[in-house]
Amino acid sequence: MQTPSSIDVATSLAVEHGEVTYTTIAGHPYTLAAAMAFAAIHLLAPHCRRLFASYDRHAYSLAGGMAVAYAILILLPEFEYIHGQVGNIVYPMVLAGLVGFYALELYLLQRRPSESRGSDAFRMASLHIGTVWLYTWGIIYAMPDQVLQHGAMVYFSVAAIGMHLVYKDYLMSVHHDEAYLHWGRYLLASAPLIAWGMGLMLEPSEFVSDLIVALLAGYLLQNVFRNEIPDDRASCVPSFVLGAVLFGVPVAYVLHLL
Repeated sequence: MQTPSSIDVATSLAVEHGEVTYTTIAGHPYTLAAAMAFAAIHLLAPHCRRLFASYDRHAYSLAGGMAVAYAILILLPEFEYIHGQVGNIVYPMVLAGLVGFYALELYLLQRRPSESRGSDAFRMASLHIGTVWLYTWGIIYAMPDQVLQHGAMVYFSVAAIGMHLVYKDYLMSVHHDEAYLHWGRYLLASAPLIAWGMGLMLEPSEFVSDLIVALLAGYLLQNVFRNEIPDDRASCVPSFVLGAVLFGVPVAYVLHLL
C-alpha cells in the first residue's frame, strides 16, 4: 500500500517519464544522485578518518540516536510490508542476513592486521571489502522497487545508510589501511554505480528485490544495535535523544504518525 508521499513521488515521475515503472525510477536523477552520494562517501574515506579522530561522545551519541530512530521507524515496518509481498520467508531471510554478516564481520575484525601478512592480509581485506561492496550494491539495485512502494521515505533511508557507510569506511581504513586506501575504496565506489546501471538494463522481480532488502535489513539491524549505539563510556543521553528526535520527527511526520 502506498503512502501519500509515495503517490506524490509517483505522480511527479509520471509527468516527467510517462508510465512509472522500475526502469524509469532507476533512471531518475534522484536514484543516480543516491548512487553518486554513496560512491563519494567511499572515495572520500581518507578525509572521513580525520573526522572520526575527533569524534567525541556527543557526536557519537547523536549518530546513535538517529540510527535507532531509523531502525524502529523505517526498517522494522519494512518487514511487515515485505511479509505481505513474499510471505513468511522474509523472517528467515532477515535472520540469515543478521547471523551471516555478523559471523563474517566478527571473524574479519578479530583477525587484526598484525596477525595477517602477505596473501592472508589480502584475503582478509578482500573479504571485508567484498562484503560491503555487496551491501552497497544491493541498496541501490533494490532502490527503484522501494521508491515504487514507499516513495519519499526511501530518501530518509539513504541519509541514514550514508552515515552508516561513513562509519564502515572508517573501520575498514583502520583494519585494512593499505589495501583499502590503494584499491578498496575505488572498488567500493563502483558498487552503487554498477547497481544503478544494472537497474536501467535489468528489472528484477519484486520477489527478488524484497529478498535482497530482507537480507540487507538483517545486516543493518545487527550493525545498528551492535556498533552504532554508544556504550556507557562513550554515551551522552541528551545528544542521543536529540539524534532520535531530529531524525524521528520528520520521518514520523511523513508517515502521518504525528
